[in-house]
Amino acid sequence: MDIEEVIEILSNYPFLKKPRHVLLVKEPIYGVARVDGKEFFVKVLGVTPKWRSDVIVLAIDAKPETVIHECIHLYGLGEFAAYTLTPILITKYKLGIAPLAKLLRYRVRYRKCQYPKEPCPFSLAHEKYKGRVEHYILEW
Repeated sequence: MDIEEVIEILSNYPFLKKPRHVLLVKEPIYGVARVDGKEFFVKVLGVTPKWRSDVIVLAIDAKPETVIHECIHLYGLGEFAAYTLTPILITKYKLGIAPLAKLLRYRVRYRKCQYPKEPCPFSLAHEKYKGRVEHYILEW
């Protein structure tokens, strides 16, 4: 997954909330899942932090479904809603049909963060994961 793919997907969904920040991680992402009181490490394709409603983090092997899934979380909706709505929305993307959406379509633009030349809320990610993460900011 690269930023051009993310831009293409987000441009096809004018009604989907656009993340202000997109972090593309160049390696797999692992999270912790809790099942029956036990914790397991699982590989995830994307993450939306609960405390931030303007950022998505995507792994290198993320799919178009992942971008849509994570953008649904930006509305404050949980996993059930995201897993329910994503297949419905991705069908439109895969089939390429939606005349109304094509009329409303506009090109989303992201620019690469210029840290340390500019202040950045993800400076720790830039420093700690230098070369392994790319940070893009939505241009208005």
